[in-house]
Amino acid sequence: MGWLEDYRTIPDELPRYNMPFVYEGDMNSAVVNAHIPIPNPRIRTYSNIINKLSDKVGLVVISHQGRPSKPDCISLDEHKYQMEEIITKKRIEIVRQPDFYTEATREKIKRLQPGEILLYDNIRLDPDETKPFNLDTSKFVKYFKGIAGGINDRLPAAHRDNDSMVGISYLEPTFIGPRAIYELNVLEYAKSKLHKGGAGIQLGGGKADKSEKYLPHLAGLAEIFLTGVPGMLKCYVEGYSLGPKNDNFLKGKIKPQTIEAFKSLKGKNIHRPIDFVVEDKEKGIIRTVPVEKMCDCEYEVCDIGEETVEMMGTRMKLLPLLIVGGPAGKVDEGKMNFVKLIDKCYGVETIVLGGDSIWSLDKEGLLGPMEAIGSKIMLAGGAFYHGLCDMPYPCFEHLKKLKPDNNRYLI
Repeated sequence: MGWLEDYRTIPDELPRYNMPFVYEGDMNSAVVNAHIPIPNPRIRTYSNIINKLSDKVGLVVISHQGRPSKPDCISLDEHKYQMEEIITKKRIEIVRQPDFYTEATREKIKRLQPGEILLYDNIRLDPDETKPFNLDTSKFVKYFKGIAGGINDRLPAAHRDNDSMVGISYLEPTFIGPRAIYELNVLEYAKSKLHKGGAGIQLGGGKADKSEKYLPHLAGLAEIFLTGVPGMLKCYVEGYSLGPKNDNFLKGKIKPQTIEAFKSLKGKNIHRPIDFVVEDKEKGIIRTVPVEKMCDCEYEVCDIGEETVEMMGTRMKLLPLLIVGGPAGKVDEGKMNFVKLIDKCYGVETIVLGGDSIWSLDKEGLLGPMEAIGSKIMLAGGAFYHGLCDMPYPCFEHLKKLKPDNNRYLI
């Protein structure tokens, strides 16, 4: 990715532009019992970068949280609180949604000085944010262009074409943030290792649509270990009933085309769960059931079982590289067999993807030991899989079409 060199962020050079900068990071986090968990590795990482950059220039910080109309689409008040635990010597002022694009906020941005930080509240609270980007009608570009430069450090959302996500490429100057460049370089490393063969990819979490999108490509490059909803769906399309509640959950949650796509996934290199942990919260019942006996189960799946941990872990720890992304169960409810699975592979070169995976490992005390032996911790989850499949990132495709001359440092 030689083109990245034209867009590196060097903080010491930013003051030469005599303007504040819009910094986009992705502090989108799991919501547990209506709150953002503390500590939060994703918020911690971006806060350290924001603290460093704001020594040199005034910053407008933009991030999103959750999806519109979903329970996790909340304000960034708790994010701000955690940021202030790291950014202790600077004041962070939050800008609420009605004031995102007002003239008063615009004047405030123009006056920003080094050490001053404006944190926009959840950008997805703006009704126009999630519309596909259109340069001619972009509210974001029209508002910020000419008064601020841009630093795009938001790789976890780079596979989306939302207004702020792509619009930042049109600010002058615009740079790619240091965290995004690091993760893009790890992405290239991972792709080179995958093409050599012998790697494993664990894919879990609560979504199956990204599995449908990426698995056909990834299954040709690595051994696949499906957990979470993708693991349930793989069992279901193989003809296993997971009991009325779980079958209805899959049929109600998963699109028909995703189910059909999973039916086409065949081969010895695709592994799915052989048992599940199930639970009835009201009755306080929790037990492990083999997949062959799930048809009579009345309870909801909440995790993979111990036999699955043993089966997958035994194979995964023999591989030269693991890419792991997406918990195996309901980690927000304390179901952590995902961590047990990764713990069995400790010592294998590992790339960890996504906020929920990182948070789970951190909560259970495994993240630190993994970092200590060189495991690469990626804030990007679905966006990393997107890149592994050689799919383009809209924001960077726009950026590469623009001439970088105005971005080169005035040295």
